[in-house]
Amino acid sequence: MSRQSIYLFTFFFTAMVLFTSCEKEETIRLSSTDAKESFRDVDFTLSAELENFSNAEGFKALETLASLTNGGSLFTTARMKDARKNPAAYVRKTISNFQHMISEPSAESRAQGNEPFNYTQHKGIYTWKPSIQDFEYTGQSNIIELRFPTNGSTTNNAVFRLTNYAEVETPFGDEAYSPTAIEATLDINNVKQASLSLSATYKADGTDDPVFADISYFVSPYTLDINLDDTKPSITTFSQYLSKNNDKLIGWALTASYKGAKIETNLSKLEGTVQLASAIFTIVITAPEDPTGVPDLNDIIKINVTVDGKLAGKVIWVTEAGATEPSPYLQYNDGSQQKLSDIFKSLEVALSGLTTMV
Repeated sequence: MSRQSIYLFTFFFTAMVLFTSCEKEETIRLSSTDAKESFRDVDFTLSAELENFSNAEGFKALETLASLTNGGSLFTTARMKDARKNPAAYVRKTISNFQHMISEPSAESRAQGNEPFNYTQHKGIYTWKPSIQDFEYTGQSNIIELRFPTNGSTTNNAVFRLTNYAEVETPFGDEAYSPTAIEATLDINNVKQASLSLSATYKADGTDDPVFADISYFVSPYTLDINLDDTKPSITTFSQYLSKNNDKLIGWALTASYKGAKIETNLSKLEGTVQLASAIFTIVITAPEDPTGVPDLNDIIKINVTVDGKLAGKVIWVTEAGATEPSPYLQYNDGSQQKLSDIFKSLEVALSGLTTMV
């Protein structure tokens, strides 16, 4: 499994070891034998799909373009623990990667210092020149076009077309200006292989923290959607899903509820779902009664697991002999237990280091 695939899965799966589930039990229960067989299918399916995603032409081309423009990887990954505590920062990083890739295709179009990026003034064709290791303005266009070679190509066989861009001033954040709208497509040898879409708004205080974001990457035939809504006074919702032909493969959605200001100590409840193909982990976390103590994770974290709507078991936390931190186990309906990292063996590397708790 490729390193990029491992990063992607690590990002998605960490949610599972941080959250917990719905108290409603399904009427249909799977035997441990049927549940294990279903999980083996999920393990095999997801590891293959993530490998295919990271090897898709559009994925590789976007990563190449980001590298050529020093924009960093577009497909930002993070530990779910960190993304959960500060989803706005994670979304801000994703937006910044877009912004840098777009605004730095050449010396002519690069925003200087705190100057805004004027989309209209920078319309034109920019072509990658190996001799100068940079993009060069080569012609007029009613949009911004970046022409560059995909990995291994001797010609500029890829075209990134930026068809819409808008931004607002955010003078008190890391970025002087932040994008509110981005629409772009990417063709390889005249065939559409990827597209990017972004809509965002920011805090009224002028910082570059987003309060709303709707971000979508299409990498044929996959779509990665990221959504943030921090506009309500006591609730924040955040989700990320990787889909194939409109079918969700892997991802998570969560809602954080607060008492008072949206800070970690005021978090009263966290609930949501993690999806791994046909397996759904339904999650509810409640704040411990004594915030100064060390709570038993089994008291505050409840996770029910279903496969195709049938109850497979629940997640429990077990401190193994010699360990200082508890590990997540799946307890099947017959009471038997199995470590989650052993269930998803093809993704064992991605599961390493995921025992850090909230």
